[in-house]
Amino acid sequence: MDPILDPTMPSREALREVFAAFAEVDPRELRSDFPLRGARLQGSVGRYALDAALRRRLGVSTPAVFTAATLGQLESALFSEDVQNQHPLAAAAPPISPPRGMGEAVTCGVDLEHAAHLPEAVDYWMHSFYQEAFTPRELAYCLMQEHPRLHLAARWCAKEAVRKAMPEFMSIPFRETEVVRDRAGAPSLILRRGNVEEPIPCSLSLTHSGSSATAVVISDPVKK
Repeated sequence: MDPILDPTMPSREALREVFAAFAEVDPRELRSDFPLRGARLQGSVGRYALDAALRRRLGVSTPAVFTAATLGQLESALFSEDVQNQHPLAAAAPPISPPRGMGEAVTCGVDLEHAAHLPEAVDYWMHSFYQEAFTPRELAYCLMQEHPRLHLAARWCAKEAVRKAMPEFMSIPFRETEVVRDRAGAPSLILRRGNVEEPIPCSLSLTHSGSSATAVVISDPVKK
């Protein structure tokens, strides 16, 4: 019998059904050595999308979803006695003010993503990946553009880049870091929890061309 601590947790069979649907493979092909790779699992976007599917469909998550090389490794992490049903970016919420901890150093984060790596969606508002990764205001802006996924990819890059530049944001869910624009159209990042928002002390640059997007974040110790 699997060592499941919580009787409300799904079975391995349920996990494999969800994974098969996500990866678009025949469930009969799934074994413990099944590799977690392929178009749908490429890069951070693919792993985040799998994590969103597991949390939405089964109510479980583990940091191993971002590192596991095989389905067996993912199953072991989810069904071990040390299982933590918590998203790695959804730990105990820190105060609204971002932790300092970076001294006076100026740090930089860069991220690039292909728009095609973001999941296709008939309804972006209802898709678990977009619900988990973006705020309603970000979705509303991007869906008004000619190529929504390209603009969403740019915002994904910004969320990744700020975590590379300022590692204290690794503990904050993607949906709580938001890209906003001022009246002149210049982008910046804010930390948002409910109706409370606070500027993130950094400078942000976004660009996209063709099928890919890039973001650069430079921390600003003076603003901290």
